[in-house]
Amino acid sequence: MSDARYTKINGNYEQEQAELTQTIQTLRASLIQVEEVNSGIRRFIQLSKQVS
Repeated sequence: MSDARYTKINGNYEQEQAELTQTIQTLRASLIQVEEVNSGIRRFIQLSKQVS
């Protein structure tokens, strides 16, 4: 494999890894938000059951 080809492939790989890292961070933040909403809904349901 030529140096130019290796450099191009390596650059693409590093760019893809950076994009995937960003995607993972975004998805983790979204997951935390969903878990917080889910927790609130569960608390609401528990309180509703206690009232009825």
